[in-house]
Amino acid sequence: MSNPDITKNPFLALFPNANEALQFTDGSHDGDKFNNVTQNQRADLEEIKSTSEKDQELEVRVVDPTTDAENTWDDIVQEKLDINNLIERIFLFTVDKRVTDVEERPNRCVYLEDISKELQQELEQDWLDLDCLERVVFERLLLQNPSECVVKTSTIPKSGIPRQQDVSERRVLHYLFSCYLRSHVAMRNENETLLSYVKICQDVIVQNAKTALQSPEVFVGQFPWEQFMSIFRQENYNSDAEVMESFFTDIATEIDKHSEDGSVFTCLSPALDYVQQKFQKELSLNHPEIFHYVDFVALFTQNEHLGECLMYYITPRTTATGKVYEQTLLGELLSLSCLPKTPAHAPEYFTEASRQTQQDHDGTMQTIWQTVAILNDRLYRLIYNMLKLSTKLRDRMLEWIGNCLQANNGRAKLWSSHMPPELLSKMYCSDGFFINLCAVLLRLCKPFLQAHSPKLLKIQPSYTSSTEMSTEQARERNVHMKGLSKEAFLIPSTDAPSPNPVSETASFNFLTECFFMTHYCLHVGTHVVHDKFTNLNQELHRLQGIYQDVINSGGDATEEGRRIKTVFEKHMAIFLSQKTALLEPQLLEMSLQLHVATATLLTQFAITEDMTQFVPVTFPLPTKVPQSLCLIPELIVSNMADLLVFLRRFKDEMIEVIGDSVNHLLTLILVFMGSPERLKNPHMRAKLAEMLECLMPPKESSASAGLVANYHREQLFHKHPLVSNLAETLMAVFVSIEMTGQAVEFEQKFNYRRPMYQVMEYIWGIEIHRNAQKVLADHAEECIEDPEPPLFLRFINLLVNDAIFLLDEALSHMGQIKEKEAEKETGAWQELTPQQQQENANSVRQLEMLARLYNVLSKDTTHTLQNLTSENQSIFCQPVMVDRIAAMLNYFLLHLVGPKQKNLKVKNLKKCSFEPQTLVTNICQLYINLGADKNFQLAVSGDGRSYSKELLLQARQVLKKIGAPGQMQAEFAGLVHTIQTAAVIQQREQDVLTDAPEEFLDPIMRTVMKDPVTLPSSGMILDRGTIARHILSDQTDPFNRSPLTMDMVQPNTELREKIEQWIKENQECSTVE
Repeated sequence: MSNPDITKNPFLALFPNANEALQFTDGSHDGDKFNNVTQNQRADLEEIKSTSEKDQELEVRVVDPTTDAENTWDDIVQEKLDINNLIERIFLFTVDKRVTDVEERPNRCVYLEDISKELQQELEQDWLDLDCLERVVFERLLLQNPSECVVKTSTIPKSGIPRQQDVSERRVLHYLFSCYLRSHVAMRNENETLLSYVKICQDVIVQNAKTALQSPEVFVGQFPWEQFMSIFRQENYNSDAEVMESFFTDIATEIDKHSEDGSVFTCLSPALDYVQQKFQKELSLNHPEIFHYVDFVALFTQNEHLGECLMYYITPRTTATGKVYEQTLLGELLSLSCLPKTPAHAPEYFTEASRQTQQDHDGTMQTIWQTVAILNDRLYRLIYNMLKLSTKLRDRMLEWIGNCLQANNGRAKLWSSHMPPELLSKMYCSDGFFINLCAVLLRLCKPFLQAHSPKLLKIQPSYTSSTEMSTEQARERNVHMKGLSKEAFLIPSTDAPSPNPVSETASFNFLTECFFMTHYCLHVGTHVVHDKFTNLNQELHRLQGIYQDVINSGGDATEEGRRIKTVFEKHMAIFLSQKTALLEPQLLEMSLQLHVATATLLTQFAITEDMTQFVPVTFPLPTKVPQSLCLIPELIVSNMADLLVFLRRFKDEMIEVIGDSVNHLLTLILVFMGSPERLKNPHMRAKLAEMLECLMPPKESSASAGLVANYHREQLFHKHPLVSNLAETLMAVFVSIEMTGQAVEFEQKFNYRRPMYQVMEYIWGIEIHRNAQKVLADHAEECIEDPEPPLFLRFINLLVNDAIFLLDEALSHMGQIKEKEAEKETGAWQELTPQQQQENANSVRQLEMLARLYNVLSKDTTHTLQNLTSENQSIFCQPVMVDRIAAMLNYFLLHLVGPKQKNLKVKNLKKCSFEPQTLVTNICQLYINLGADKNFQLAVSGDGRSYSKELLLQARQVLKKIGAPGQMQAEFAGLVHTIQTAAVIQQREQDVLTDAPEEFLDPIMRTVMKDPVTLPSSGMILDRGTIARHILSDQTDPFNRSPLTMDMVQPNTELREKIEQWIKENQECSTVE
């Protein structure tokens, strides 16, 4: 049989020459020469003898990786050709430099001449197979200049032709990654019979990449860790990003299998070092490359082995200070902020704030918010991925967060506000760090950020009682947050019922850890920045005032003027930066959602031990207080109040955004504010009153917003199912601040009560609340002799106390300001040194600030009294109250309309918030409200301290002068006449009591007693009205401070009869005369 023409056969490329190809086709060949199938294929060739001499056929059995199949020699040749072409396409190298028209071959390859010769000599082959693949790849990687070895291998045009730089790539990891990419293309496009070979190629690629990273010294002049980063940089935002992640995770897995040659950490820590240095020295929030490096770090969360490398890298080796957490790589990412890292760093934004418009500021804020939102989303995904990779990594990541929070708890301590900022910045992580950490943890809380979410009921309050334990125990029980047991709780352990003991083996769920960690982070994070922001706002107002004074004196061009302006500009830049960081929309929205959800949870803890479902809240609250309140830290309630107060001042419309959810916040306030059994700390209950003020509709709302802008908050005070209890609850907390017996500074109580006055003013205009106060007043009048003074009586007594103190302080400060101004006008200041003049100016500003505070509060108290007396006159005219309120009104009028008024005429009344006309009007209205009661008339005229017949006449003239309403002037004039008539009669009665025996006089008031009583512990004798007024404010014996209530005093009937007899005899003598 003649030999066939094989010159056009594509298999010819497998043979050294045509003769050998012919030998193969006719069967006269050396079988061993062509039967080279690798162990990696797990296949073998064995010759099968001919079953028929007629056709002289050879049969070969090939053991496929999955199945056994019998192929002809033609199939074997095709298989060898396919494998050769597959290797060439993936690795872009060849051992056959002939140019063919085979479509499956790449157009260009690196010709490995030395390998080609070796294969010819050793195996007499010029094709690539899997047996030699590892050897050939390694030789390719060692080429110093592969571009010199590039040859053309195919003439067939192809789409997706490899780039020249891919063919001649010298960098080890870059070359291997391009091979890996092409192997993935092959996985999608090759027929099924070749897929197992593609996988073998991938394994070889990964093996060599592992070698490159573990033994970089083999590849002279190359740094594979740099190439690792370079590949990420060029591929992260491309369509091949997923393949790149697969490449890196495969390498990490392979390195971990052979960690004896070098761990993942050893191989890749240089890359992490480089990234950390970039963040420390170069990268900031406005740098265009920050997300590239953030994403590079996030790459280490795609695989458990990479995750372990990153976790080890970011774990501080020492925890001497909280600052070490910010100095880790993760800490550097969390520190990316518009806020300066330390006081020594200059602000990056708003550097010329005074020269920019509000529109410019808003634009800068929007840009920062967009960047921060993206950053926090990526940081959340990074941490979330770490938590999911493995149980071990979850424990270590939560430990990192928990230990960081504990190490930085000093940020929220009271003493930290008195330390130099420079020192604090060296001890604790920065504000920007914690604001970002708050944002990340809030994202982790998303599964339960809804009111009444069933997942909230899974939160275990006993988590906070966990004490110190070993790391192993903590991991077993899922307790990664330390120190919570040392926090103050809603009910102190000393006051709490005996709680059920917490099992030492009890474990806690992830929701519980997220809940408490997030609240603690808000406590040491945004809460601290809110305080700084508020203080800085006050400082800016102070600087603005100083600078305005400098301008007014023509000193703005002086060195001092320029210095003040420079300081003001820096403070303004920091202020706007803090405002931007705190008002980031997603941070605010999630914070509000958390607090609303928390409010629903705490109200459940307050009313029931059963946490299987949410129970509606009803009043009166259950008598039994659930034990779980002993396990809830106060800081959770403090966080809520802190956020609402901040929003009220700087982003009020955000409160309305949460819609009907404001109902849950009011429920929380009503449950805890008036219940010391559930929240013992009076400071915290006062904070709830501040929260209550924040829920009120704003007094000034934009006209364009209309009614819709405040709809939910207005409905809240009208239609909340428990709102009828608001007035009583508010009065209870007002009284408890003074009656608690705990240390509440005298001045501090006025700061606590300030928001209460605002709420009382607002709810007075709502009928349901007005009626509720009327009911309380009636009850107080009915029970005025009860051993425990009624709530309303104690409330109005303290209100009168406040009014007296506040207006007295206001008038005193106004007088001091007047004196300072007089000194300045007479030229006395000119004789002082510049420093002394500056000290005097600062003193005046301080006096003005205090006068403004006291004037505002005194106006609030008198207006509250005016409202209450308009419908509840009788209770104010009871003997226990009437003398005090009459004396108070007379005293105020004496200073406002009498001869002393000249002491109050300072230059700038507005700066001191002093409105004498409003005060006179309010006080005169109080006279009118109570004037119909004879007890009041007599109390006014009987006030020997301030009353005179000219006083009320002067007040009437002032009303006329300031243009008070005509009806008011007429009513007051009639009252003046009535009181003067009563005064004449009263004077006659008082004349009778002149020269009364000492034993008949009250030792405190120095007036003749009407109903003497003996105090049980001190034995002192006082008038019943005197001691009753004292007990309203202080339930102790005024002479020895022992406990005292009205039911304990003993009537002194014998002395009363003697006094009555003496008065009767004196009256008879007076009549005779």
